[in-house]
Amino acid sequence: MSKILLMNAISFGYQKYLESELMRPGNEVIDIDFPQLLPKEERNFLDNFCRFVSHDLKIFKGLYEARRERYYNKKFKEKMDLLRESEVLIVTVPYNLNIYYLEKIKREIPTLKVVALYLDSIATSKEINYVESTKNLYDLTISFDKYESEKFNLIYIPSFYIDIFNYTGEEKDIDIFFVGVLALRWERLKMCVDTLRFCKMNGLNGYLKLLLPSDKKHPFYEKIEKEILNGQISRDELDEITLKCSLTVEECATLMKRSKVAIEIIKEHQTAPTLRTFEALASETKLITNNEYIKDFDFYNEKNIKIIENDKCVLEKSFFTEKYERYDTIAVEKYSINSYINHVFKRVRNL
Repeated sequence: MSKILLMNAISFGYQKYLESELMRPGNEVIDIDFPQLLPKEERNFLDNFCRFVSHDLKIFKGLYEARRERYYNKKFKEKMDLLRESEVLIVTVPYNLNIYYLEKIKREIPTLKVVALYLDSIATSKEINYVESTKNLYDLTISFDKYESEKFNLIYIPSFYIDIFNYTGEEKDIDIFFVGVLALRWERLKMCVDTLRFCKMNGLNGYLKLLLPSDKKHPFYEKIEKEILNGQISRDELDEITLKCSLTVEECATLMKRSKVAIEIIKEHQTAPTLRTFEALASETKLITNNEYIKDFDFYNEKNIKIIENDKCVLEKSFFTEKYERYDTIAVEKYSINSYINHVFKRVRNL
């Protein structure tokens, strides 16, 4: 049995499934966190003043950083016993593990194996700098993206699905499914509206939902008002695709298993499939995606997967009505979370 520390586990309700999978061989899994900022309750008047003027006056920046480093040290010491007792630290949002902590761990507890799992794209200059600065500090740095793995010299292991997405004979009574967060990705709104109109024209039913920004001052709302005034989208259409609150992963799994087709829209410059692709694979759901790199995967089948352009969601009714071509069970299970964890720990054991 191993004691495993898990930091910043993936969100959207997946954490408990990741922890459960890690515990399967009899391991003990403990959540751990390292604060990045000096919290408000720890800051005094001088701290706040130094932080406020640190951009302009270097002497105050130095004072604030020294105070913050003392706080980091205090928090690190509080976790020393737990770190020393453990064999592996898995970090699923690596940017949240400050380099200061990472260097101290490697210097003071060299027996602890530290593993970084990149489950999202390395996109911004800040993220790229973090990867390049830390990949030699982590014992293992693993990416879900083949091309980013080659670019940054990381280990490549594709993403996964969790078991609740396995198809168990549910009635496929939803023609098309999509749930996502709008953020600043305007193409998602356009895709939802175009697909909604396609469904109504072709007698199909869709569950197409976007979680809009909660802040009504968000730039989205000004832009959408212009689109409504210009007749590009109606207020009824906006209401129909608006998700009032986020869905749990269990709710998503239920909807996916009932759906004939699901949509995946990846970020600009991303090449790796998201979790949605593998969830569709597990739930025997066809996929519409803007990811042309999906062709690199062994499960690519044009009868089950349709590739669209970013700005053109051109759909054909036959894709919804033609029968899904089932995959061999072994071909699907290689992308399960169990398989993913096995690949990770095979690497860990070889350290």
